[in-house]
Amino acid sequence: MNEAWDEVDGQVDDMRSALVLQPADLALREELLSSSLEDLAKTSKRAADKLADQRDVMPEAAREPVQKMIKTLRDDAEQARDVSELPAAKIVEHEWQGVEASTEATNEVRQGLGIEAGQSLACAEE
Repeated sequence: MNEAWDEVDGQVDDMRSALVLQPADLALREELLSSSLEDLAKTSKRAADKLADQRDVMPEAAREPVQKMIKTLRDDAEQARDVSELPAAKIVEHEWQGVEASTEATNEVRQGLGIEAGQSLACAEE
């Protein structure tokens, strides 16, 4: 998830500069930005689906927070798909919705799983 967000952030920053400078490859940059948002949508959906599959094996204290996290991931996926269809100038002005809900869900999941704030919620896949 973090890598997908980092890619989108980098593409948005690049597009802000490109919109000012108007380089010859502006169309390619717009395409890359839209593509990174589409990838974010797919990554968010996969993460939500994976959490949904594992929800029943989670400790009871984490189940409701995990359900909130699933909702924020699905909302992010939908928003990323919608934003990917906007013109670049609108994308760079877009204010992401649901940031507070996502942060709250993350904190609640940490608490439900007994994970301290400095520890990562992410797990490596083998």
